[in-house]
Amino acid sequence: MQKFYDAGGNDYCDYQGYHPWTDGVNPENDLSTTIGTPFRTRLDDVFAIMDAGGDVSKKIWITAMGQTTGGAKAVPGGSEALKSSYIIAMLDILRSEYPRVHHISLFRLIAEG
Repeated sequence: MQKFYDAGGNDYCDYQGYHPWTDGVNPENDLSTTIGTPFRTRLDDVFAIMDAGGDVSKKIWITAMGQTTGGAKAVPGGSEALKSSYIIAMLDILRSEYPRVHHISLFRLIAEG
């Protein structure tokens, strides 16, 4: 996103799009892991870039959010109930801590097959 701002792309959009996947990590865990960057840290980084670029009131559209259903980044012990609890935690965090999130789109609530 920094390169987008450096190129002046933010002047051509009313909202920022963002995909905050947690790569199988509990979104309430703010500690760094070998799997990925914590949920809040990544969101804070996005807002910091926006703010530094003069977009302190611009909102974010979460255009794809969910939990990985397979492969190396899947939720460990990835039952549908556990993945659902992570998605609910993500929604709770967004609703209570990030008023500049305007729109949320969920992706892949249930694994294929």
